[in-house]
Order: sequence, then C-alpha cells, then structure tokens
Amino acid sequence: VIGTADWASYHGQQCHISQIIPIQVYNDTAYTIVAETDYDNTLSCFTEKTAKALIARRPFIVFSGYKFLHNLRRVGFRTFADVIDESYDLETNDIRRIEKVTQLLKDLNNLSVAERQQIHRHCLPVVEHNYNHFYNGNFEQLLWQELKGMLNDLQSKLSI
Repeated sequence: VIGTADWASYHGQQCHISQIIPIQVYNDTAYTIVAETDYDNTLSCFTEKTAKALIARRPFIVFSGYKFLHNLRRVGFRTFADVIDESYDLETNDIRRIEKVTQLLKDLNNLSVAERQQIHRHCLPVVEHNYNHFYNGNFEQLLWQELKGMLNDLQSKLSI
C-alpha cells in the first residue's frame, strides 16, 4: 500500500482505501479520534476523516486547527460540548491544543463503562442530526454563503 488513494476491494466494490469506514473498529470503541490532514489555524479543511465519523454516527474528538469545530457548526453540524470538553477548539497555540486534546482523551479513557455509556446515549441526538445533515444538508449553498461573507469582509477591509 502506497497511500490512502490506492484502490482496494471492499465487500466486492472497488474503492479508495480512504473511503472505507472501519466498522468493526468503530463498533469496538466509544469515540472516534479524528486526526485531520491539516491543522492550519487560518482555515478548516473538512476531509473524509471527519466525514467518516459523521456518516458512521460517531462522537468524535479532532486533532486539527483553531476553531475547526466552530467552523463545522457554522455549516450546520453539531458537536459534543454538552458532554465533552471542547475548549481545545479555541486554543490558538498548536502545542497547547494538542495537549488539551490528549488530556481530554486520557480523561475519557479513565471513565467507567457506565459513564461512557451515559455519554454515548447523550450523544445520540447529535450523531443522528449530523448523519441526516450530511446527507440532506445543502452544503453548496452554505459554503457559497460563507464564501460571500468572507469576500464581503475582505472587500470592506480593503476599502477602508
């Protein structure tokens, strides 16, 4: 295997390795840890890594850049701040953000099975919303509105 763009046979279908959702791994775990491709603090690049968690109805924690979750919410998705400490999303320092995510994962790992199940139950409406929004959301329109807003902001700054 050279990379995630390589082809594989999955249930009789040819697809890229990056398109395969590891169902058995997901079924054996409580959360998904998403290590996004980019952690640039000036943009959020949503890739198949995040999409897999949305499609598979998974609670997730993301190693990415500043305001990644904030920007995901801006396009209509929900996150898990009601039950999981997502303060890492607002950390501008890359090292401190990674440390916060790492500590969060340690804290989640130290929970009892009953506590994890309670968090999972609390996340069910969020993961269902995200799944439905992924398939029914009008992303082209949302992204176009975001782009127009960014261009208007830039234009107003340039004309000052």
